[in-house]
Amino acid sequence: MLADLKLSHVANTKIGNNLIRGVSGGERKRVSIGVELITDPSLIFLDEPTTGLDSKTAETVIKLLDDLAKKGGRTVVSTIHQPSSQIYNLFDELLMMVRGNIIYQGPASQAVSYFASIGFPCPKLTNPSDYFMKIVNESGVMIELMGQDMGKRASRMALGMTPEEIEKKFAQRLEVFKKGYMESGMAVRALEGLETQKVSVQSHKMVNWFKQFYHIFIRKCQYEIRNPMESKVKIFQKLLFSFIIMLAFNNVTYISQQKS
Repeated sequence: MLADLKLSHVANTKIGNNLIRGVSGGERKRVSIGVELITDPSLIFLDEPTTGLDSKTAETVIKLLDDLAKKGGRTVVSTIHQPSSQIYNLFDELLMMVRGNIIYQGPASQAVSYFASIGFPCPKLTNPSDYFMKIVNESGVMIELMGQDMGKRASRMALGMTPEEIEKKFAQRLEVFKKGYMESGMAVRALEGLETQKVSVQSHKMVNWFKQFYHIFIRKCQYEIRNPMESKVKIFQKLLFSFIIMLAFNNVTYISQQKS
């Protein structure tokens, strides 16, 4: 697994935290993916795996997921925000949603031609994901109006639009998206071939309390041993608070009042 994740060179390196220097951000992302792969799942869900990474590291992580899907026979489902054109081309299927409405569901390579067919052509030499993000946001309405006419008058008109006017124009655009999606047949094709049989659920025997305590205790001990600096900080913190409490309550006597 370390070879598949390209982590063999940091096999004996600590992950690190705010106090301990460890692996890089991209390597940490791959470690997180590796933790999920320990049980060899057939389906992997990832929530924005490229967040906080530079473009090169983000591309490396997505290529890794692409290899896991194609060579490992796994299904990888991931949310992603404004990927580069290189990363976008690595995706096989694309699902786009706006305000809870699906506006596209199909091959990522056909998304550009689909939106062009409903009146939203992607400009040449433009990252498709950037263009999609523009047309599915309210701010894209203003940007397009300014792009149609580069004059100052058009810019003033676009910037002077009220929130109600922007919302009205965007609602009209959303209706075009929804209508195009239903008429394209993508909704029907997405449901084809789905298994409708009920899945049998088997009850598993619960692990006894002692075994649960044993494994959690061992894991906590290993964590403390591997993070000596954090343990020292905790000990210092406890001693410091104890000293402060001792000073605050030193020579404090309890006076009991008895009713005569």
